[in-house]
Amino acid sequence: MYDTFIRLVREELFSKKITTIPTSRIAEYVSFMKNSMELLPYVDSVSRKYFYNVLEHSFKDAEMLSRIRIYKYLLGSEKSGESIDDFLYDKIKSIIDLVSKFFAGLLVGVDDKIVVRVLKDSYIRDRRVRKNDLLLLRVDEALNYCLLGYVDIIGIPLIANKEFLEKE
Repeated sequence: MYDTFIRLVREELFSKKITTIPTSRIAEYVSFMKNSMELLPYVDSVSRKYFYNVLEHSFKDAEMLSRIRIYKYLLGSEKSGESIDDFLYDKIKSIIDLVSKFFAGLLVGVDDKIVVRVLKDSYIRDRRVRKNDLLLLRVDEALNYCLLGYVDIIGIPLIANKEFLEKE
């Protein structure tokens, strides 16, 4: 059972697309590990050491699987279907978009702060903000709130409007 991630890594490496990982496959592994942990107080020290060794290797394999999937996404591989980690890819796209605009100087802002538009009524920096309010935030704060879905990053309008540039 503890070779679940090794098999998933193998499948991921041999697939051109990002493979689908069903929730049930991970749930099965988690259930197995929980049941094993419940037995730890009743086993001898050698078995406990073996279990911790298996747990450590499983974590490393899971980390390798995560890295491979993220690298494949960054390199442009398509997703093969719904997977347990689909939420992650939109977040990665947001990070890349913000950092690209930051490096290219395409963000509206002053000094180390950028302008963001609030997407929903919420509290930001212990202050109540309303939908469509404009705020000036540090880039790291803006990224955090963007990933949470509270704000949208404002880019330079001329660059953001490609149709305007293409007009004759």
